[in-house]
Amino acid sequence: MPQSLKMEVGNLLNAILHGKRQGYFEDSETGVIQCNGSEDLLTASVFERLSYLSDNTLECFYRSVLSLSGIQITDNSLSHMEKCAFWPSWYIGQRRIEPDCFCCFDDFDIIIEAKRWDNLQQQYFEQWNDELTAYGNLPTAKRRVIFFAVGGLDEVFLNNLESIRAKFCMLSSKMEVILVAQSWGGIWKVLKQVYTVCLPNEQRILTDIYNAIKFHGIKVDDPVWLADLATIIQDQGYSIKLKLETAFSHAEQSDRNSWDNLRTFLPIEHKALTYFSNLKGDKNNG
Repeated sequence: MPQSLKMEVGNLLNAILHGKRQGYFEDSETGVIQCNGSEDLLTASVFERLSYLSDNTLECFYRSVLSLSGIQITDNSLSHMEKCAFWPSWYIGQRRIEPDCFCCFDDFDIIIEAKRWDNLQQQYFEQWNDELTAYGNLPTAKRRVIFFAVGGLDEVFLNNLESIRAKFCMLSSKMEVILVAQSWGGIWKVLKQVYTVCLPNEQRILTDIYNAIKFHGIKVDDPVWLADLATIIQDQGYSIKLKLETAFSHAEQSDRNSWDNLRTFLPIEHKALTYFSNLKGDKNNG
């Protein structure tokens, strides 16, 4: 991931308007505003762009996310988004509560609580409970609400999600709460499917989302197995399969120093060769 990225104001408008300055800064030498990523910038970058999608495409996205949790909504409750607000101020008594994003549909509201990293436990039930309680205090609260936890979830927490769902069902007799949890990487996997059916201008929006998630260090690409590496690079216009086979064959009969010579005529495969070099060194040391 790059250390910094020039920040265009329009890309993070909601983060700036709400004073979410963590993650971007002014370079003291050049005066250029730079960005190295943060939870709020990631949230704004992704959900701002989702709000730009057409009603049909956005509905397809949310229905797909719900489906991954085994939840099906058969009516048209998600067919039209009325508004999308970032970091709204809600209250429990005098205590201010601030969810990350709040999307209003015809017959559903979606509360989004996002955390910075995948596979790291940052979400916690008490915060979810506070946000739902504060939502229930709103005069405009709907009968049905989706609570969407994004990122900040480890395997242990996800394995206990059903018991947490049961707690949510007891929060309020006046609300039906649907709990959905998904990683940032999982969001991108859903959007990859949506990409194939949306309009060209929406594909450009989804490409922006991909770049935002990847910039923040979230793993979004499927792993490339070494057996497929030569074919993939060849498909990109490089005819190096024979070079790879020759290099790997030669490696079986070479000492560690010969890897430096191989790099001089195989620059594209530098990372692959380095990987095998390290393995060879570890084997010899062991």
